[in-house]
Amino acid sequence: MRLGEVCERVQDQLNPQNIKGRINCIGLENIESNTGLLIGNIDADVKTIKSTKGIFQINDVLYGKLRPNLNKVWLANIEGICSTDILILRSHENKILPNLLAQILRNFEFNKEVLKGLNGAQLPRVSFDYISKIKIPLPPLEIQKQLVAEAEKEQEIIEANKRLINIMEQKITDLLNDI
Repeated sequence: MRLGEVCERVQDQLNPQNIKGRINCIGLENIESNTGLLIGNIDADVKTIKSTKGIFQINDVLYGKLRPNLNKVWLANIEGICSTDILILRSHENKILPNLLAQILRNFEFNKEVLKGLNGAQLPRVSFDYISKIKIPLPPLEIQKQLVAEAEKEQEIIEANKRLINIMEQKITDLLNDI
């Protein structure tokens, strides 16, 4: 199916000057390329935010439309606001699971199709209109659930290995410092 048939673009916006306090604010710099991991500090005092931002919810997929070759795609596990250089996509959960949508958008083949529709030489970007027409694989929901479960198990193994690497690196550093 075409991407636009399984998700919609969320265009709810917030002017941070109209509220007080702190908020989760995601910029492109907070989404790690190719992994979908959130990085850096996202806690912001609304007084420091100068422009209107998009509002996202848990299970929305944030897709970096500026320099899409960097492949910045994050599945929201919190609510907040984000840069206007990020598309907020909400899956039609009766058609596609949010986790699978994020994985498909992060996929090399999808990214290859996106790069064919870039506009702007200095700051290449892609529009929702263009990506909404890209065809994506869409297995039945039961198979989607299995695929997502397998991917989550693999991610748990990756995270455990990263922790093990950090432990071993610290042991090596401690040993070298002792020497």
